[in-house]
Amino acid sequence: MEYSPLHYDSSTNTYLIARDHMGIIPLYMGWDDKNVFYVSSELKSLEGVCDKIELFPPGHYLCSNDMELKSGISQIGPL
Repeated sequence: MEYSPLHYDSSTNTYLIARDHMGIIPLYMGWDDKNVFYVSSELKSLEGVCDKIELFPPGHYLCSNDMELKSGISQIGPL
């Protein structure tokens, strides 16, 4: 399965980003000089905007609540 879902909850202003365990579809994350966070499946969309760019690791997810990359999950509860 190939996927990199992003779920935004407007009622709590939180989001969850994930990348499939195989890592077939690339996903990148970056930060600009004001530490604003960006995410994209296209590296070129972050270049020139972000000072720091990293590959989002396969099989990981990130919640805006704590901004910590996590892995090893089979189910995600409410944000």
